[in-house]
Amino acid sequence: MIEVKIDNTNKKKKEYSKIVLGSIIILTYMLVIFTCVMVAITLDLGILKVLIPSLFSLTTISVGFYSWKAKTENKYKLEIARIEKEEELKKKYKNKDIKIDLSVPEDTTSNTNNYDYVDYGDGIG
Repeated sequence: MIEVKIDNTNKKKKEYSKIVLGSIIILTYMLVIFTCVMVAITLDLGILKVLIPSLFSLTTISVGFYSWKAKTENKYKLEIARIEKEEELKKKYKNKDIKIDLSVPEDTTSNTNNYDYVDYGDGIG
């Protein structure tokens, strides 16, 4: 008889922040559905003045926090990946001077044209 042992140590554990974020989003949808049903039954819209701002502000804050956290974590993950790739290339090509530059280029969203500003005095720039 062949005995097979399954190793579950490589199974990734779900992050706590993802569990909290998912719970808040599910709770938001459940409360919205419940409120819609209760408003339809009681014909009273007064609760919506309180529920909508408070519930959706909680959800917005949670999503914003999770996005900030993920962005911060990704910076470290990218740096680790860059270092690993450099080491791999150094071994492959036997060259100790290999450097990978992952720096972010200049801000390309701002106005970078080289035109001079001319004021014609008519209020239009």
